[in-house]
Amino acid sequence: MHVIVLYPYNISIRTRPGALLMDAIVEAGIPINAVCGGKGECGKCRVYVRKDIPEDVLTSLLSGDHEGVEFDLACQTTVDSDLEVFIPPGSVTERMKVLTQCQEQKLDCLEPLVGKYHLILPPPTLADNVSDIERIRRELQGQDLSRIEFPFSKMTYLGRDLRDANWNVTVSLSRRQDGYEIMDVEPGDTTGKLLGLAVDLGTTTIAAELVDLVTCRVVGRAADYNKQMIHGEDVLSRIDHCRNPERLGLMQELAVGTVNSLIDAIGCPPEDIRSVVVAGNTVMTHLFYGVHPRFIKLEPYVPVTGEMPIRYAVEVGLKVNELALLHSLPSRAGYVGGDITADILTTRMYQKEEVSIMIDVGTNGEVVVGNRDWLVGCACSAGPAFEGGEVESGMRATTGAIERINMDDAGRCEFKTIEDVPPVGICGSGLIDLLAEMFTHNIIDRKGNLQVEVSPDRIREGEDGREYVVVERDRTGDHRDITITEVDIQSILRSKAAVYAATALLLRTVGMDWNDMKRIYIAGGFGNYLDIRKAILLGLLPDISVDRFVFIGNGSLSGARTVLLSDGMRQLAHEVYKRLTYVELSVSRDFFDEFSSAMFIPHTDLEQFPSVKKMVNVARGMSASDQA
Repeated sequence: MHVIVLYPYNISIRTRPGALLMDAIVEAGIPINAVCGGKGECGKCRVYVRKDIPEDVLTSLLSGDHEGVEFDLACQTTVDSDLEVFIPPGSVTERMKVLTQCQEQKLDCLEPLVGKYHLILPPPTLADNVSDIERIRRELQGQDLSRIEFPFSKMTYLGRDLRDANWNVTVSLSRRQDGYEIMDVEPGDTTGKLLGLAVDLGTTTIAAELVDLVTCRVVGRAADYNKQMIHGEDVLSRIDHCRNPERLGLMQELAVGTVNSLIDAIGCPPEDIRSVVVAGNTVMTHLFYGVHPRFIKLEPYVPVTGEMPIRYAVEVGLKVNELALLHSLPSRAGYVGGDITADILTTRMYQKEEVSIMIDVGTNGEVVVGNRDWLVGCACSAGPAFEGGEVESGMRATTGAIERINMDDAGRCEFKTIEDVPPVGICGSGLIDLLAEMFTHNIIDRKGNLQVEVSPDRIREGEDGREYVVVERDRTGDHRDITITEVDIQSILRSKAAVYAATALLLRTVGMDWNDMKRIYIAGGFGNYLDIRKAILLGLLPDISVDRFVFIGNGSLSGARTVLLSDGMRQLAHEVYKRLTYVELSVSRDFFDEFSSAMFIPHTDLEQFPSVKKMVNVARGMSASDQA
């Protein structure tokens, strides 16, 4: 075994010869960045590795001076001796700004998936000598509850417990498709205490709400990174990682372990959680249940199932009441999952006469258009740029990420960072702001090319070609310039082009356009922090009145909570799932034509963006014919 010392944590661990350094770091509990899933492509897991790091070098590294330091990639480094390793701040996943706020739903009828009933039972007599279980069933049937199953695990001491309580008990019942199951029998009246857990099972982050099922109030929230991220940032990397049964089990343990850690963070005794509802994309849902998602990646991109069976939550490893049932919102297709079903429930577009469109922007972009009569959806691969991937100074929405940018006429950026600390990178909303500002100030052209003559002091040649210095190193938190390269800009343009092309093509498929949409619902964490006007300027969103855009926040979490509180909404989620028609874009030639047109700022067809066209004409002194 070799000993590895990890700085600045001063942690010593032992690992076997030939092990990957990244695996050892993860085992030590350090959340190292692994955007590409350990393929050596993203360069985010940089570490400084030596058998012995000289004291003066270590002091310099700890002070933030990384000038001239040659870093290695942890995912490509094997352990063949005792090592000392310095992990710079930029290689570690900081706590993310996770969106847990979402729209509150007003429910017509409160029907939680688990309920409590206070019973005062008549004691048995020679004349009334039915069994204890039949006595409970008889009383519940008097409250219009039938087909009640009593699990064997609750029979052992039932007779004693009923008599100790003097036949004054509260019975917990969970709803099943064919009736009810008794979860617990408690002494006295405990109907005022009933808790459930709603979970947004995201690829990057997982968020959970503890819900009081009596008052409908959220009594606790927590969110964190999905621990699966050490095996890749996107769902395709995770599908690849779990090709054998052992790894499939590991991926399930990581996702379930993340939810268990959120339960611990909320501080709720596990046995008090009587019901769990999860909403996630199709791949994440498969992995959470331990179902192999391999064929979702392969044409025709079909999942094993769209509707996961109801299970006891403890069967997948959740630390909750042993008889709590686990429900999940149904997934319509390989890349339109239960989180989108939840979004639809949150918008209520399924019950409105007006036609609206819902856009959930992330690594995978999903779009649904329709109303109470019909729903049509599609998905596109937007790539990781909106979450800071494939961008040299990009990062997730964590401490030190620039989330807002404005630029003066000299090209100097004024910005706001998460937690208001010195910047170390730029997250998705900041990148949209940055490109919009650079375009407004003529620093990039409509193709995203840097214009050296406009800003010669800030544009330079870098390792990957031309780059623009956004923030100089003396203003940053890690003493490195924050830059954006032309390669980065193209990555961002590809992401915005994919989303816009998907929405435009879906509208064309149903014979409509943007002007027919009464509402444009924007879902998800990235969308919630967007500056709509700058997103329009860039060509990510359509050039229409901003008052038609509606942010729904974390619609996935909101939808899961709604189902947790209402069995009627659970049934409605399955109706929505069946009504939603899915359109596959990946094989469509029209999609690639739309995508190519959207690779310009804001688009090759400026007529689709009249306000941007006007700005371009005024700012650059060009006639309409010049812009055509």
